[in-house]
Amino acid sequence: MATGINQELSFIPAWRGDESLYSWASSFHKICGNGSHRDTGTLLFGAAHACKERNAPTGLHHFVQVTGGSLGEVLQLLRTRCSIGLFIPFLTSARRAIFLDRTNSVDGPGWTTTLGMSASGLSPNSHLRYCESCLNDDIANQLLPKWRWPHQLVGSWVCSDHSQPLKTVIHKSFTWILPDVSIGEYQHAEPTPTQLEVLRKMSLLAQFAAHQEHLDLNALRQSALNELRRQGISSWSHPLSKDRLAGWFAASSLAQWLRTVRSPESSLATGSWIHDLLRGRRGDHPLKWLLLWSVLFAHDASSQRRFSTPWSEPQWDIFGQSSLWVEECIGLPSDINQIILDAKTLADAAKQLGLTTGALRNRLIKLGEFGGSFRREQGIPLRRQRAMNSILKYIAHRPDCTLGDVHRECKAAVSWLRANCPEDFAIATQELRVQSSRQMLLL
Repeated sequence: MATGINQELSFIPAWRGDESLYSWASSFHKICGNGSHRDTGTLLFGAAHACKERNAPTGLHHFVQVTGGSLGEVLQLLRTRCSIGLFIPFLTSARRAIFLDRTNSVDGPGWTTTLGMSASGLSPNSHLRYCESCLNDDIANQLLPKWRWPHQLVGSWVCSDHSQPLKTVIHKSFTWILPDVSIGEYQHAEPTPTQLEVLRKMSLLAQFAAHQEHLDLNALRQSALNELRRQGISSWSHPLSKDRLAGWFAASSLAQWLRTVRSPESSLATGSWIHDLLRGRRGDHPLKWLLLWSVLFAHDASSQRRFSTPWSEPQWDIFGQSSLWVEECIGLPSDINQIILDAKTLADAAKQLGLTTGALRNRLIKLGEFGGSFRREQGIPLRRQRAMNSILKYIAHRPDCTLGDVHRECKAAVSWLRANCPEDFAIATQELRVQSSRQMLLL
C-alpha cells in the first residue's frame, strides 16, 4: 500500500483490457485483501464513499497522484475508463469550457454535475452491466471477472462482441464489487433478431461516439432533418410536426423493445423528445442521439461515418438539387441571429434586415423553427448567463451568505435556473453547499 498520505502506491496493477475505472478499483480492493471499502476509497480517491460514484469518482486527481500517472491522466481516465466519457463529445462550447476547467482543478463539483448528467434523470448510477460470455472468458483466462467499459456506456444493452443481451446488477450499497453470474438479471424483454441487430449497432455507435474528440451537434441536427425529409417522415414545406415524429419513432422495433426496459430510459420510447432535440440549440443526453440515429439510419452502412462527419453527405433541397454542405447551411450568421433576438417582434427584425416578414419566417421554417420558438430558445443562453451572473454577484458581495439567502434574494434567477438549467444552479452554489454545516450524528 501507500507509505503516507498522497504518496504513490507500492503496488499498481495494470489495466485488464477495456475494464472501467470502477472495475480496476474493485479488483484492487479484492487483490489487496482490504476488508474496508471505505479505506479503499480513501486510499485510491481520497474519499471514503468513492465507491458510490461508479460513473466517475470525484477524486480523480488524487488517484492520478497515488498511481504516479501510470494509469493515465484525469482527462484520459474520464474519456476511456469512465462511462461518462460518452458525454464529453456531446458537450456544447460553454459546457465544454466548464468541464475542461474542472479537469484542471482539484476542488469542484462532481463529474456528473459538471457534465449535466444529474439533470437528465436517465442512466441510473446504481446499474452495472456485464455479458455472461465475457464474464466466463475472464474467469477462464484471468481468474478474475471485470466490468467492461463499453458495457457501462449509455445505449449499450447488447455485447457487441458476442451479440447477446447484457445482464444488469442493481447495486445500491456503497461497496466495491465485481460481476458474478448470481447477482445479475435481464432488465428487459428478450429482443427479436431484428431488435438485437439494431441494439448491437447502437452499442457500437456508442463506443464510436465516445472516442470522438468533439461532435458537431448542429451538423447532426441538419443531417437528421435532411434524412427525415428524404424518407418522407417530415416535409420540406412545413415545420417539424412533434406528433408525426413521435409516432414514427414509437412505431419502430427499437422503441417497442425500449418500452420493456425496467429503468428510466423506457420513457424515451414515446419519441416525444425528438422535436425538441432537433429544434433546440443546446446539447442533450447522448442516449437520445443514439436512439434517433439507430432508427433513422438503421439500414445505412455508413451511419458511423455520418455521425462523426455529417458534412460528408450531400444535401438535397426541395427542387431535387444536391450540393455538399458547408457550415453556413445549418443556421443564420451570428450578426443576423443577434438582430432577430434583439428585435421586439419578428416583423421588426425583418424590417431591419430589409426583408419581408414572410421571407424571414420561411427561412426559419427551413431550419425547423417557428419565429416565436426561435427567438425564445435562442435567448436561453443569454437568460442563463444573466441568472448565473445575478447569483454569483450576490455571493461575491455577501461572502457569508447561506443557500437560503440566495433563494430569498435571487428568487427570479434561482427559479429560472432550477427550471431550465439545474446543473448550472448546482455549480453556482457549490461552494455554499460545501460550507453548509452537516447534521450532527445522532447518538
